[in-house]
Amino acid sequence: MILGSLKQARGLVTSGLAHAHKTPCFSVFFKVSVAAPSAKLLQRCTTRAFASEVQRSNASGLVETGGGLGGTSGVSKRTDRKCTLVLEDGSVFSGQSFGAELSTAGEVVFNTGMVGYVENLTDPSYRGQILVSTYPLMGNYGVPHSPPDEIGLPTGMESDRIQVSALICQDYCHVPSHWNSGKTLSLWLKENSVPAMYGVDTRALTKKLRIYGSMKGEIVMDE
Repeated sequence: MILGSLKQARGLVTSGLAHAHKTPCFSVFFKVSVAAPSAKLLQRCTTRAFASEVQRSNASGLVETGGGLGGTSGVSKRTDRKCTLVLEDGSVFSGQSFGAELSTAGEVVFNTGMVGYVENLTDPSYRGQILVSTYPLMGNYGVPHSPPDEIGLPTGMESDRIQVSALICQDYCHVPSHWNSGKTLSLWLKENSVPAMYGVDTRALTKKLRIYGSMKGEIVMDE
């Protein structure tokens, strides 16, 4: 009984599609629904959306453009100061600064979390360490408004300050987008005199740390 009903339903659907396919309306709908947008159209839509987001962020004081827009992170990577991570074994990783432009040293460790960089940066267990994020993008939702909770700690943070000595990531989003974003990650790091660098091959760096263990390292700002 059930099998017969299924066959009957399939027949009705098949015949209906065959009949509809002959109509101009179905043909137009079918072409529109499956046609892939051109590269130019995608670029135009992306550019407009990005420009709109930049205007909104600028109006609310959430973004510092730093000398020119462009690039996947929202600001041309040529405008950010270059810096270098040097490990105790002599390995060198180049990148660009988005935090305080200060040289610093510490134990280099990594974190594999996909979200929660605000919590990680304020975690006392990372006190004095250079934290490497294996997740490639940092700063995309900014730093949230954090009023004190019932015990006096900022909401959504593990302590009342940034605990790491520096942050390293693969890419940094200069234009955050979140309803609760109060400031950019870059601005927060600069306010707390914490260096940070992006553009680093964090996959290679993490593999090295995973094989040989945490290492001492130093972030040096280029002249």
